[in-house]
Amino acid sequence: MKIFITYMLFISISFSLEFETDIGDCNLFFDEKTNLYIQDYIIFIQNDINKLVKEFGQVKKFPFEIFITNNINKFKKLAKGPMPEWGVGIAKKNPSRIVIKGTKLGKISYNRLYEILSHELNHIYLFRTPNYNILPKWFIEGFASYWADELTVTKKIHISSALLEKKQFSLETLKSFNSFNRIHASLAYAQSAVAIYTIIHFYGKNKLIEIIQSNKSKDTFETHFYEITSDSMLELTYKYEKYLNKNFKWMFLLKSSNILFTCLPLILVIGYFIKKRRNKLILEQWSKEELEISNNEEPI
Repeated sequence: MKIFITYMLFISISFSLEFETDIGDCNLFFDEKTNLYIQDYIIFIQNDINKLVKEFGQVKKFPFEIFITNNINKFKKLAKGPMPEWGVGIAKKNPSRIVIKGTKLGKISYNRLYEILSHELNHIYLFRTPNYNILPKWFIEGFASYWADELTVTKKIHISSALLEKKQFSLETLKSFNSFNRIHASLAYAQSAVAIYTIIHFYGKNKLIEIIQSNKSKDTFETHFYEITSDSMLELTYKYEKYLNKNFKWMFLLKSSNILFTCLPLILVIGYFIKKRRNKLILEQWSKEELEISNNEEPI
């Protein structure tokens, strides 16, 4: 019945393929206009999941679906539930499903679509890990953003600007992302990714894997994190803020306007010394020419 309903929802989508992955069979549904890239999608999905399993461990295997559509009505029906206006993709735990706006509907490039696909595949993977239910939102979204390599230079500058203006988010405030506007959401995702980099930097990647895969009995993320790292959430917050300031505090200078503004005094000083030296050379040349003329003149 579920399969029938799924096909009815996608009645105007002409193409679907089923293939194996390391976490279960994948049913990929796509519009006619995207079918030229279908083989690329399949290879990308298989490779991305294979890499995830190799780096972070095996999870339960069962089928999942991926829908890529340029039809807004189908996107809303399959996504099921409220979506922020900036939302381009979503992963659902039950049914195990990814729904992504196509390049036309989402107004994104194919490179960006692959990033979103990798982000959502990470969610499908994380849904199946033993500790998913106690993981905080910043960890879930941060791990997906880290995996999809979404921490671009632009987002790093965004973090830096927030630090400069003291408008950065604390880990405690990163509990829900859908209520954010587009700009705040971008900052929230970027800072969440930094939190994962912080864990790797201070505790090592093996500890990150243990946080995800450990079967130790626990009630909260705080106790789970302490059992694995011997650090409290307060200590993690301190290290997170330290990592933010050390690695992103001055990145706002990479903005072209800021570069010009920052370097202008230096440019003026360099220009002054160049002009001064040039004038000195001209005066020396004149003195030399006058001396030569004086030496060549015959006495009267």
